[in-house]
Amino acid sequence: MNNDINLLMVDQIDPLTVSPNGIDTVIRGLIKHSAAERIGIIGSTSSLSTRIGDWTVIEVEGRQVPFLPVSRARSTHRLLARVPDSMRLTFGLLRFRNRIPRVRAHAHRVEIGFVFWVLRGAEYVQFIHNDSSGLLGAESDSLWRRFAIAYRWIEDRALRKASAVVLFNKSDANRLRAIRSDLVVATTWYDPSLVYTRAPGNSSGILKLCWVGRFESQKDPVLAVHTLASLVERGADVRMTFIGSGSMLSEMQSDIRDRGLSDYCTFTGPVSRARVLEEMARHTVLLVTSHYEGSPTVLVEAGASGLPVVATFESDPDQLVTNYENGLIVDTRDPDALADAVIAARSCESAACRDAVSGRSGEELVPRILALGRR
Repeated sequence: MNNDINLLMVDQIDPLTVSPNGIDTVIRGLIKHSAAERIGIIGSTSSLSTRIGDWTVIEVEGRQVPFLPVSRARSTHRLLARVPDSMRLTFGLLRFRNRIPRVRAHAHRVEIGFVFWVLRGAEYVQFIHNDSSGLLGAESDSLWRRFAIAYRWIEDRALRKASAVVLFNKSDANRLRAIRSDLVVATTWYDPSLVYTRAPGNSSGILKLCWVGRFESQKDPVLAVHTLASLVERGADVRMTFIGSGSMLSEMQSDIRDRGLSDYCTFTGPVSRARVLEEMARHTVLLVTSHYEGSPTVLVEAGASGLPVVATFESDPDQLVTNYENGLIVDTRDPDALADAVIAARSCESAACRDAVSGRSGEELVPRILALGRR
């Protein structure tokens, strides 16, 4: 089965489930827009019916894709549940190394790139999705924040040994160019086939807020709840849809109950990208509250949908949002300031939002990324 593969996508994602993870979205986009490549996936699975270490064929973005699960995701075992997914994946790569074909690979975390160098030499393209200052910072939900020195050591070797480096965050470019002067600073994209036509916005009627992401400390969904509370307190006719899942769900729901906001909120759970774009077309403003980001797909998808964005400063490293044109950037994490921005952003024109992401479709950007590392 794996003899026909000429490119591997390697990450801790579970391609059998829907995930709000940005890396999952990038990998699915690369697969969808790569008709000339014969792609395989190495990752994790939460399906108990899928055997670890055996190649199987799954459907991803309408394509039949070979899949090798090397670790069990979201383990319910009391001890294994404490082991991070990335560490379980790393051990799985070592355990099943003889079942991995010697072809080009895309490593979407530096520890994975490092393992591929140890196992096979520099036959991989190293992807970096987040600014490491955020990844290693106090608001990170990554285990690496406790082992910053080890992360930097692994990062240095993974970048130096890779055949190419793709960086999805402009903010870390200068530091990483000291390691790899030829690194490519890339941006995420939207899928034109999934975009819905959004009705033109107006300054009256119900204010429909949308929030998309993982319910984790990096994304700070609690700040979104507090922003909603500020809008309700000032009498705004507002509703908020939370799209995603994560460990902070209980905390969020408890806060919502305590603040009397239950009637103003809807939780969809994790949904497909198609559903995300469909929801965007129904809303008035997208709220993004992250402490740090790479090149967030959700901002690009909002623009393609004609949806204005209100975001914390840290959420827009690509500087995609221009104040009062396609949304507003708020340089404080004050929920009252974010609420003010939401009210102002609802008057932004859908055409300006779409213009801001001109040239950012997957059909245009993905082929350039896939060309990297080819011999």
